[in-house]
Amino acid sequence: MQDEWSIFSAGSGLAGNDVRDMGIDEGIIWVATDAGVSNSDIRFSDWRSYTESDGLPSSNTNCVAFGEDYVWVGTDAGVARFDKLMEEWESYTEADGLVSDKVNDIVVDADTVWFATSGGVSRFDIDFDKWTNYVSDAELPSTNVVHTVIVGE
Repeated sequence: MQDEWSIFSAGSGLAGNDVRDMGIDEGIIWVATDAGVSNSDIRFSDWRSYTESDGLPSSNTNCVAFGEDYVWVGTDAGVARFDKLMEEWESYTEADGLVSDKVNDIVVDADTVWFATSGGVSRFDIDFDKWTNYVSDAELPSTNVVHTVIVGE
């Protein structure tokens, strides 16, 4: 038996063809594209796409990350949090405490979410709804275009 490849594109249900990131959470694949974020049960091809009209701060999505209760999507205009239970979006921008609206990467560490942005690193405490930003030379070697956050012991 040979492995079979499946090809997905905007024509088959993805929001866009420029795929920036993807991941699987509880059997659902999430795909960040230049035209929104899409998801589908990995057993089927029932794609659902989300854009600005659904609650994203921008349809130009860069990254996805998963927590226990939320899916996080980074865009070029802030970050969106999808509540898995309520199936609703909530957005956060610089006005809410994010250090920069261009979110390049996201890491979820229990009840803390880390955001790599073009202006530094932001940490969000889910339990206390509190932002902490790391932007100075004393906190980061550089605040220019941060692309990856790694959380570890």
